[in-house]
Amino acid sequence: RPPRSTLFPYTTLFRSKLELPAQCLLPDAQTLSQVLLGALKSGEAIEVDGHAVTRIGTAVLQLLWLARRDVIDQAHEWRWLSASEPLRRAARQLFMTDALGLPRDAVSAN
Repeated sequence: RPPRSTLFPYTTLFRSKLELPAQCLLPDAQTLSQVLLGALKSGEAIEVDGHAVTRIGTAVLQLLWLARRDVIDQAHEWRWLSASEPLRRAARQLFMTDALGLPRDAVSAN
């Protein structure tokens, strides 16, 4: 069965960009895991656009946290291009704002 939503990864020179879909729930975690693993293997910096997120599950937040940790451990950059209010709210409720490197008070990390 195909995933309910689509992640939109794209790559530019030395940087992987990931656009999160509106719904990032448990069924989407496997697809996200594969996309993040590919980005980690490339050894590139990762930029995440979370502006469209309206719902996000704990499993997806945990995957994002693990990927961010691994990117930083590899001495690469993890940057949020934007983060919707529902994404930031879910991270706050799980005390993951700092672990995810999310902006605390602005929708955009720019």
